[in-house]
Amino acid sequence: MTIEHTSAPSGALSRRRVIQGIAWTTPAILVATASPPAAASTGEEELPASTLALAGVKAAINANDFVVEGTVVYGGSTTSGAGAPVSGVTLEFSLPTARVTGAAPTIASGAGWGYSGKAADGSNTVFTFAWQLAGVSSSSPSTNALTVTVPKTSDLSAASVSATGRGSSAGSTVLPATTTVQSAALAANSASFANGSAIRFQEWYDNKPKVDAWMFDVSQAWTGPYWPVGPAITDLVVEFRIPYAESDGAVMPYSSNKSFASGIGAGWVADQVGVLVGDYWVVKYHYTGPLDNDHRSTTNLKFAVKTDVAKATKVDYTLTAKSGGVNLISNGTQTR
Repeated sequence: MTIEHTSAPSGALSRRRVIQGIAWTTPAILVATASPPAAASTGEEELPASTLALAGVKAAINANDFVVEGTVVYGGSTTSGAGAPVSGVTLEFSLPTARVTGAAPTIASGAGWGYSGKAADGSNTVFTFAWQLAGVSSSSPSTNALTVTVPKTSDLSAASVSATGRGSSAGSTVLPATTTVQSAALAANSASFANGSAIRFQEWYDNKPKVDAWMFDVSQAWTGPYWPVGPAITDLVVEFRIPYAESDGAVMPYSSNKSFASGIGAGWVADQVGVLVGDYWVVKYHYTGPLDNDHRSTTNLKFAVKTDVAKATKVDYTLTAKSGGVNLISNGTQTR
């Protein structure tokens, strides 16, 4: 059974983590105010219009994609005192049309965001994403961070990428908050399983007594760009999730006659091993060794998770890493 790769949104970030990210990713907040005229008063309780800002806007390119990130932030009232929420929030990424393939982008992470479509704007193509949860306000000051991959041509030269946040407040359209990354950094391709990696189900993993199990024998690969040479992949984390109802969460050696430690290659450090998180048993490791053009594969990570043959259906996995200043995220599912 081979490993099937798919892309899907990952889990939502907490508001606290988003705000922490804002603090180090953006030295200045770009604020946009509501456009005149202000909304007519409909009652004594009506609040003045508010503003939007952008934070954490970054962009990188690799052999396959543009990787762009950003967060839309509540900018406060246009006057003193409390302001009205900003609703209908969208985030646009504008990229040179000559540098993209025209294929639809993928939301790598950012729960609550949805892709709305694309439009031509001069020599650029604008990809729009809509915030599908409640608007931003003083009590809910930001969206989740959005990370998007946009399929690109083979050109690896520098490119200008713009981000624009839009919305409305107190009946008025908020003036767009815009920032531009003048030269997208070169990044490595997204982390992926190396050739030969396998996630498979095995009946009769052991027969004293009979035990069935999901078997994991994986390593992660650096796959370019090769010229110019892309930077290293860092902060690599691999997470596997098995439905709670299908397993008791017991993590075992890859071979029943060997020790558990014998399957954990150098550089791998356990974060969670057979921990129940929501409706899933989670096995999660991070890698401390190098992963770059000179070290193109991690060591192997080998283990098994006890799972009843009558119940086993799937394993979900997520690979996260950093390169070129942006987050690299890959999600997938291996079915039985």
